[in-house]
Amino acid sequence: MDWTRKSLANPAAVAVFAAFILLMGVITLFRLPVQLFPDIEQPQITIQASWRAASPREVESEIIKPLEEVLQGIPGVEKMQAFANRGNAFLILEFALETGEENNQPRQPSPAGPL
Repeated sequence: MDWTRKSLANPAAVAVFAAFILLMGVITLFRLPVQLFPDIEQPQITIQASWRAASPREVESEIIKPLEEVLQGIPGVEKMQAFANRGNAFLILEFALETGEENNQPRQPSPAGPL
């Protein structure tokens, strides 16, 4: 078959076929799911510390306060929550979502330490 000669001899069929392909493309385009705002979970860590038979006040003063002082220096921490109950301490750290190319590179510690 010589598709070129048949197409030139019947331009109406070629136009109908092209319109059909275009219509199918437009229908498919509108049926594709688009997520403008994908579900992204806030990066967080939870720290749990136990101290048997300690009161919540002791857990707070002896465990939570020192941990909070140390963990406040971590870069990127947006929110820190702490809870104390009988014998347990919970700290929840939420970090900022990092975007941009500079954050795509793995972080290598400097052998000489921070400059």
